[in-house]
Amino acid sequence: MVAMKYRGRVLSSGLRRSPTPEVADEDGDTIPLNSDDLPADMIDRPYVTGVLKSNGLALEQLPKAVRADREFVVEAISQDALALRFASDELLSDHELAMTAVSQKGCVLEHLPPELRADNHIVYEAVRQDGLALEYAAEEFHRDADMVLEAVRQNWRAIEHAKGDVLANETFMLAAVKVHWRVICYASQAVCANRAIVREAALQNWAALAHAADHLRSDRGLISETVDHHWQALLYACEELKADRTLVMKAIQQSGLALQCASEALRFDRNLVLEAVRRSGGALEYASEQLRADPEVVLEAVRQDRLSLQHASETLREDRTFMLQAVRIDGLAAEFAAGSLQSDQGLMLEAVRQDWRAVQHADASINQDSTLVA
Repeated sequence: MVAMKYRGRVLSSGLRRSPTPEVADEDGDTIPLNSDDLPADMIDRPYVTGVLKSNGLALEQLPKAVRADREFVVEAISQDALALRFASDELLSDHELAMTAVSQKGCVLEHLPPELRADNHIVYEAVRQDGLALEYAAEEFHRDADMVLEAVRQNWRAIEHAKGDVLANETFMLAAVKVHWRVICYASQAVCANRAIVREAALQNWAALAHAADHLRSDRGLISETVDHHWQALLYACEELKADRTLVMKAIQQSGLALQCASEALRFDRNLVLEAVRRSGGALEYASEQLRADPEVVLEAVRQDRLSLQHASETLREDRTFMLQAVRIDGLAAEFAAGSLQSDQGLMLEAVRQDWRAVQHADASINQDSTLVA
């Protein structure tokens, strides 16, 4: 409880638990010091000002006379703009105070009276400070392309509060996706069929193509340009483009994992698959069954990543000659050898020579052999 003064004498409730302190007014009636009926001339202004300088939200606990005092409210919102919500109704409706508060914290808009939430200047200032403040603006601003765009510039998620024709406005949506590609998630079907808008979003992030109209997923120029930036764009291409060797090779040259986007026919293309596994051993998983049984292709994959051996055919993993080549590349490749080969002392010794940790993959019948653990 703050200290007050009456007729020059400082009054304070203290910090001890005791009955609420009271003071007598001129008629002899007693008034609690924390009462909203406390007269303005009983307030210790320097003390209250000090309290508000350190904590503007303390305004909530102060008497009505303080909350109706412009000087005190100005002090409170300079410390924390949200303090305005505790001001008297008259000051809460004050245009100047509202403008000051929303310029510091746009979310103050939520607490303003309807007439101020419908004020163009106040709403504009609020969304410039916090785009999500658009949620609290009058309904008309949710349909105002200029206001929504200003909000999106501050926080792209403000698009969630757009309504009406705004989401179908192609000029607005093009400007909005330039701010953030995710805005396209809220676009109308017509907007998602607009090549310029989809291109702008996709060049920022390939996932934007998930919202593209079918004819744009078949647009070779658009997909090719996007693949130049993100190979994953091929994931959303039409089947015809996934069978385009030149386009798939372009994606693979960024990452071998792009092989997963290739058509079934291209997964049988030995040269294409070799290029993929040279760049990412894990691409072996997406090769045709025939090529996963090709020793040269699989060994190329193992050179990049021993874990790719798990995708090799059973025939190769049971082939002692092949597995010897594999463990000479990476001893830990023994993990994926057939069980019969993990008990092969010669093969496992070769693996341990390459990497001593390979002993953990030896069959129990030989993993304590002194030759292996020496």
